[in-house]
Amino acid sequence: MTDQCVYIVDVYSRFHRNKDVVFRFIYHDQWWAIRRVPLEWGVPQFEEKDMDDDYTKFHLYNTYEEAMEFVRKLRKGENYG
Repeated sequence: MTDQCVYIVDVYSRFHRNKDVVFRFIYHDQWWAIRRVPLEWGVPQFEEKDMDDDYTKFHLYNTYEEAMEFVRKLRKGENYG
């Protein structure tokens, strides 16, 4: 495993895989999170992973600031400014 990490916006559940959560927020009455996850051969390595999950659909942010900018734009659309 390398030291390279990325940030991913993902659905948040208080019952699952939360050691990698660096920020939580509500969008459309649903909890979401920014996760800091390591990469292995370009694939995000979550602490808990379902075999049916397709992680190619995630946008990988290189920095926390890039992920937060995306979240700010989402929340601004919901008038959280």
